[in-house]
Amino acid sequence: MTIRYELVHTQSGHVIVRSHTNADVSVDDVTTMIAKLTTGEYAGKSVLSVIEADTKYSPEARMAVRKVKAQPARDQVSALVLKSATQRIVLGFMMKVGSLTGAVQATSSKVFETEDEAMIWIDQMLSKKRSP
Repeated sequence: MTIRYELVHTQSGHVIVRSHTNADVSVDDVTTMIAKLTTGEYAGKSVLSVIEADTKYSPEARMAVRKVKAQPARDQVSALVLKSATQRIVLGFMMKVGSLTGAVQATSSKVFETEDEAMIWIDQMLSKKRSP
């Protein structure tokens, strides 16, 4: 399986989805990812995605990802851990452009170099969103 999923807890006890991606990602993998994150036990949860440096997306998979228009719920956040500096630069730029056009909520998504940094950020963001 190219993308693995599991439920994990942040330090404060928030339940989130952790996905781990390596190898080649196909359009079928993207379709499965969308289904998993929108239905069943993973639906409505914040996501920590770890993407290894050697991960490659097929042209069809990249197109499928671009077509996703899902906006996170008000209390969801999304952290991407990209192991490749090139991936971080490109995706960071795309997210900034997306936030300017309204396609991405700038405060709900962020790119990180390490999983520890991402987990701390998710925990802080979810604690802020859920505090009175």
